[in-house]
Amino acid sequence: SADWLNAFPIVATTSCAQPKRHILPHASPRIGRRTASKEKSFARRNSRASQGAKEFGNKVHDLFESIHTIEDSQTLPESSHAEVVKSALALPESQHWFGNHPNTEILREQAIEAIDPNGTWFSGVIDRAIIHFDENMRAIKAEILDYKTDSINSVDELKERYTSQLGSYAKVLSSVYQLPSSAIRATLLSTKLNTYIELDL
Repeated sequence: SADWLNAFPIVATTSCAQPKRHILPHASPRIGRRTASKEKSFARRNSRASQGAKEFGNKVHDLFESIHTIEDSQTLPESSHAEVVKSALALPESQHWFGNHPNTEILREQAIEAIDPNGTWFSGVIDRAIIHFDENMRAIKAEILDYKTDSINSVDELKERYTSQLGSYAKVLSSVYQLPSSAIRATLLSTKLNTYIELDL
């Protein structure tokens, strides 16, 4: 019988408790990343350096990194990689880049990371830099040198490829040492051409 419903009193109920809401902060876009290789103003879409060329370049870089002053060239081993380095060190400009300078700091294979004004994380390695200081040890000038083992016979092409990369390095040093852009110089050392190449940043 439907009268059985009347045998049970109706009990008022409360609504189920709602879960507490947590207000999350507005999401910000993920920081992008670019590396020194992506700073080059060209794209290697159809060709890549051979593994042998990369290994050769790495060994040349390692030997340059071992050089603090030009006198250290006397300790270089006998190898094709060392001959490339010795030939570069024999250039007149190497007396400056690998010489002894008062009130300076020499950076070799200096890893750098920074976030640029666009919020992009930049990373790279400065092959060599000379930071000059005044008598109060305040930075007054920075010089950046980047070794290039590319098989390229054109100075203009090297400038086109690497000016952007070294420009990014210059911005990092400008920020770290509180230097104006006019106080930073950037130069390539092409082992193929065996010459130093000044860049206009």
